[in-house]
Amino acid sequence: MQVAQLLFVVSVDESHKLVCQAPGCGRAIAKAVHVIRDAKGDIRVVGSGCYAKLAGHERATEDGAVFSGFDGRRLTPEERSLMVADTAAFIDLVEARLAAQRAAAELADRLAEAARRLHEGQTKSMAPFHQPSQDVWRRPRDRGPEAMPHGERRGALDQLARYRAYQASHAARVAMQRWPELRTHSLDVVTDAMVQAKAQYLSRGLRMDGPGAREAIETEAVALLAGRAGDVPAG
Repeated sequence: MQVAQLLFVVSVDESHKLVCQAPGCGRAIAKAVHVIRDAKGDIRVVGSGCYAKLAGHERATEDGAVFSGFDGRRLTPEERSLMVADTAAFIDLVEARLAAQRAAAELADRLAEAARRLHEGQTKSMAPFHQPSQDVWRRPRDRGPEAMPHGERRGALDQLARYRAYQASHAARVAMQRWPELRTHSLDVVTDAMVQAKAQYLSRGLRMDGPGAREAIETEAVALLAGRAGDVPAG
């Protein structure tokens, strides 16, 4: 038998020893169990004494164990059982674990590098603070830094209107789930009623974060729709 590779070195419990597979040996081994791949590609388990007598062991030892992290550690009962039953399957399991560990380490490195680049970009984008001159503070209010061009202001207002419309539509959908009375109307009709009910609620000086605010607004919307005639039914 010739050693092609030293895969790893482990130990097992003394009460569950392994059998040395070196030619003509067959002794029970528990410590410094060398798991090797021979020149034919077969995986063998041999004791340290027999390993030192096999051809090619010097080069294999010099190259080092293929799978790091064992370093003679004792196998768990589950690991030992699998290695005895199917050593090749156990090697596949070890390879899969190591591949997962390498992938996790590579991902962690990439995330750390991305975080570092993001931090550097944010740091570079931070402009130094400059004290405004007196002339800046004395400029007319309508030309101060808070002013915005007409087109930009209109775009901002449109965006705000769309956001508020989305909020109102979402509130209407929730209300329609809670109130069967509202389901006989279209979403647009319920949305308009919710907006009107909210405006009336706020006009009374009540807070939106107060207890029962949502129920009060929904009740008001139900009352508003109950008093209407000719609403378009939901499709």
